[in-house]
Amino acid sequence: FPVTIGHPLYKLNARGKLDVKDSLNKTIETDINIQNLQLSVLKPYLGIVFSDMSSKGNGYLRIQGNLDEPDLVGAVKVSDAKVTIDFTKCTYTLQDPTITFTPDKIDFGTIQLKDANGYTASFKGDLEHHFFNKFNYNLRATSRKLLVLNTSRSDNSLFYGKAVARFNFSITGPDESIKMYMSGAPVDSSSINIL
Repeated sequence: FPVTIGHPLYKLNARGKLDVKDSLNKTIETDINIQNLQLSVLKPYLGIVFSDMSSKGNGYLRIQGNLDEPDLVGAVKVSDAKVTIDFTKCTYTLQDPTITFTPDKIDFGTIQLKDANGYTASFKGDLEHHFFNKFNYNLRATSRKLLVLNTSRSDNSLFYGKAVARFNFSITGPDESIKMYMSGAPVDSSSINIL
């Protein structure tokens, strides 16, 4: 079956086959060519963390295997990506990462982040999952100097300011027992107000 979907946020061309003759062993094999996928399509899932997301994604994905729990494999190259973390009001550009999908894993590789001052951080990691359930996190970020807080009194009247810091950060473990580690210190003229 060939399918083409044209949408303002993306274009998908898919070609594949679906075998449902055997009700106990339904299978799918579908190749999807992704063009100009906008990161904003993820806003319903990531909007609680990011207030602004923009990018273009291009790549190839394949859905294969058992129809009830198929594997997703392939890669999507992200370009012109920018995200704003809602709580901190910090905006970062991502240096054109490729996100790789293998059975039961989404691998982000190493992604360079850049803040409005040109300071950088390195993010790397992957998410293991069972058909997009039962996630196991392996995410890390580090920087010698990055804008980590950029809020005003109108954003939060009790806690606001501007902070540049060095840090190490990780999130690891399964959904039910995630471990977060963070260490850091200010490295520039930072000003935080707590009322």
